[in-house]
Amino acid sequence: MLRKLVEETGGAALFVNPNEDMAQAIHRLASMMSGPRVSDIKVSWGCETATTALLSQNLYAGVPFRAAAMFKGPIDRETKDVAILEYRIDNTKHRLESNQLVEVDDLGIRQIVAHACIESVSLEDQGKFSEAHQLLNIHTA
Repeated sequence: MLRKLVEETGGAALFVNPNEDMAQAIHRLASMMSGPRVSDIKVSWGCETATTALLSQNLYAGVPFRAAAMFKGPIDRETKDVAILEYRIDNTKHRLESNQLVEVDDLGIRQIVAHACIESVSLEDQGKFSEAHQLLNIHTA
């Protein structure tokens, strides 16, 4: 809940483990806040998406960028669809393009993306999504 509040308000936060050194965490937080803030993040996937997840509108230095999408059909490997990432640092706009398709067969990544996709759909659709993708959670248990 706190992480979502931070993302929605454009703030920054670090969470520490029970035995973690607070001084190091405070130093990391200060470094993040003094770095250039990335804002106005937009991703164009190059084909029609069913849902997107893990996409924050604002990032601080040291915070990794993550984004995931579930597409509405099979990806056509012949068309070379271009994914475009646009963002702003201070007053300067940046644009990155990639047309390289990489498939990763990693159960951990699939679980993280599935969890993020579930959170991005309505409560009513969460059960349907879980059943369609054979996910075990509160809606299917």
